[in-house]
Amino acid sequence: FTFNITKSGDKKIKSAEALVRLHDAEIGSISPEEFIPICEKNGLIIQLGEFVFDTVCHDYMTFEFEKKGIEYVEVNLSVVQCMNTELSESFEKIISKYKISPSHINLEITESAAVSNQTILSRSVSNLQKMGFSFSLDDYGTGYSNYTYMYSLPFNLIKLDKSILWLATENENNYILLQSTIEMLHKMDYHIVCEGVEKEEQVKLLQKLN
Repeated sequence: FTFNITKSGDKKIKSAEALVRLHDAEIGSISPEEFIPICEKNGLIIQLGEFVFDTVCHDYMTFEFEKKGIEYVEVNLSVVQCMNTELSESFEKIISKYKISPSHINLEITESAAVSNQTILSRSVSNLQKMGFSFSLDDYGTGYSNYTYMYSLPFNLIKLDKSILWLATENENNYILLQSTIEMLHKMDYHIVCEGVEKEEQVKLLQKLN
């Protein structure tokens, strides 16, 4: 879940993120870092991605997420999905089936996906944007951090990787890096989400940095 914390200290759940987990009866829990690359390699990621998107749309409407204060759900797009020319058509059929507004879905694209094939990616993103979906750049700070893609793709939100926050509490230079990154993104008029907030001191640090 994503918490929105005001300057007065009020805390409110604003959004959620859909995450895929795999549990095998014999093997036990299998990390996404293991099965996602396999799915991408053998093409199953397209079916998996549609399953996740369908489930999110179904649950949002069935369990009335909006009435519970959850404005939108984050759904990750893999590199292979982004390169699929039928992606927008597939998503359009699903939102029509559940009669859900695209404004309730925010699509996450990782930095690695954003640099794989700019032409196809831009076309897919443009089609989805016209439908009403919003986009966020995920894991910012762990990859290429190429500002060209921030300008060329319609990201509404930048998600800072948890490592940036965790390192900021270790020494002054890391803190300055986090502070400068947040100030820069604010000036560029992006909304910001910082991942990995697990301690009260981290909450206070982010409140201090607005």
